[in-house]
Amino acid sequence: MDSELEICAAAFFRNKGKDVITVMELIMTISLDLKWMDPTTASRFVKSISVDKLVSETPEGLLRASPHLREIDVPVAYRPSKNLIERLKASGGEPVPKETRHPPETEAGQSADTAPVLPRLMGSAGAVGMNRGEFVSECNRIVKRFNVDMEVAALLILRDKGADITPYYDDVRESVLRK
Repeated sequence: MDSELEICAAAFFRNKGKDVITVMELIMTISLDLKWMDPTTASRFVKSISVDKLVSETPEGLLRASPHLREIDVPVAYRPSKNLIERLKASGGEPVPKETRHPPETEAGQSADTAPVLPRLMGSAGAVGMNRGEFVSECNRIVKRFNVDMEVAALLILRDKGADITPYYDDVRESVLRK
């Protein structure tokens, strides 16, 4: 299984849509655009992914994503866990030690009522005739346009498609408040 640091790096480069980026663009995107972490923690993230060879520096001083990152499965609407962010903050500028890394926490074995809400919303999208790719694409468009969480965007799309979204209100609220 991939470490969460690898998943986070892969998620960033997929979100950005390119394999080469400046250090400052990476830090600004992670901290200001995606709001995953503060700029200091984002700088520590850059150092950690550099040490782990998840990125390499080009002669021009740019960061190039490792080809390995393309092979990593990234969860839909990925956000780094609080655990990863705390470990980056605690690293004091040093790379996150491998022995303290953990894969993202899974929520296997949960009932439908306690499972993550986004996959359930995707199921509802299928019920109203939207395929997964179309649904995620529309969600991403709304997230970027209105600066809302993915779950909120999903609710808006489902509402517009005529789905009954009232059963999801509390779960989406809880999901957004946990972030």
